[in-house]
Amino acid sequence: AFNPHPISWAEHMAWLQQKLDSKKAAIYIACEQSGNKMGQIRFEWNDLGEATVDVSVDAACRGSRIGAAIIRAGCNQLSDRESPARVQAWIKPDNKASIKSFNIAYVFGMR
Repeated sequence: AFNPHPISWAEHMAWLQQKLDSKKAAIYIACEQSGNKMGQIRFEWNDLGEATVDVSVDAACRGSRIGAAIIRAGCNQLSDRESPARVQAWIKPDNKASIKSFNIAYVFGMR
């Protein structure tokens, strides 16, 4: 999200495989009951036990407030697996949708 340069499919697949193999990363896919994918949330731990969160919402689901639900569900799933000392998100200042989603998720709380 912060890299302004195009990423090749091969680079993306290598990156994804590295994340899937890592014990310091967790990726969850958000799906409707029908199985349609709505987005993903990824957590990565640093050596201090803190997690950084990254979330993306499928283009067809944007504007539906599903981002906040994905954040809440992902954080709840994460707390079942491993409770990080802190979870942080890096958001571009002009990404109003992400800021709103994280604010809604925070206001309505996580488990």
